[in-house]
Amino acid sequence: MKKFYLLIAALLVVVMTSMMLTEKNDSQQTKSSIMENSQPMFLKGVITIKLKEGIKDLMKQKGNVSFNISSLDSKADKFEVDLLEKRFKYNPKKLRDDLPDLSRIYRIEFPESYPVTKVAREFSKDPNIEYAEPIPVNYLLEEPNDPMYGNMHHLPQIKADSAWDIHKGENGTEEVVIAIVDSGVDWDHEDLVDNIWQNMGEDYDGDGKTLELIGGDWIFDPDDENGVDDDGNGYIDDFIGWSFYFSGNDPNSITGGSHGTHCAGLASATTNNQIGVASISWNLKILPVQASDLGGGIFYGIDGIIYAAENGADVISNSWGGRFLFSSQS
Repeated sequence: MKKFYLLIAALLVVVMTSMMLTEKNDSQQTKSSIMENSQPMFLKGVITIKLKEGIKDLMKQKGNVSFNISSLDSKADKFEVDLLEKRFKYNPKKLRDDLPDLSRIYRIEFPESYPVTKVAREFSKDPNIEYAEPIPVNYLLEEPNDPMYGNMHHLPQIKADSAWDIHKGENGTEEVVIAIVDSGVDWDHEDLVDNIWQNMGEDYDGDGKTLELIGGDWIFDPDDENGVDDDGNGYIDDFIGWSFYFSGNDPNSITGGSHGTHCAGLASATTNNQIGVASISWNLKILPVQASDLGGGIFYGIDGIIYAAENGADVISNSWGGRFLFSSQS
């Protein structure tokens, strides 16, 4: 009998220790979701999941979400999942067999009281899930405010002048487009506007341009503004790019600060025009994509990359980053 009581006591110690370790791990996961400067690493109350191949396509659901798969439905109930929808907006006609399948990637939302790392880990263990992970919060990288920062010493340091003797961007036989996925671009800036990409698929009046200089101001061609997605890419009147932050067709940096404009200028400010600065590319086209305001927080970087790729960008500039401590494989 004494041995029996000792066995019970030992089992209680093991169970209590396991519970303490679990609570400690959950606490550590919660703390690891916050950067040292108190900026969140992940969006709260939402994760990304990718269903395994062969599982039927799911429509958007709000409220009581059901996968019609018992193991996933039990997790949805456990974490009170109240939204299921496609993670990205994309054009199925543009999908290529040699690129990742976006159709099986979804976002699910749940109350913010549940740690996103814990929810992602639970879903990642399900045999019907290819991966599950939190959505990182990306922030624009530091921009120096030094007075001499704009003197462009970088160009001779990287021997750009020697490269221009061999080839200038404007001398190419085909148009090359650089997408700036950032805080927006001051696209009507006098040293940028001549290099701004124009979406001829939205050129409704067929005059070969979607921008007009009227009364000294650059504006969207009024004869093209018809409120119709003329090129069928999923975006209405996207004459020069898109603002995912404001869900509109004007990717200007008015509220986003100068970061995106600065990056656009480095990449392809109009060169050899006796105005402003020279760019490393010597006149390629700029496709502005506004992914955030200056403060970051909600960041549509991946959406911006998809848009840029689908609309013909040859190069995509992503001057932003964050700390990623979570792995769905751990």
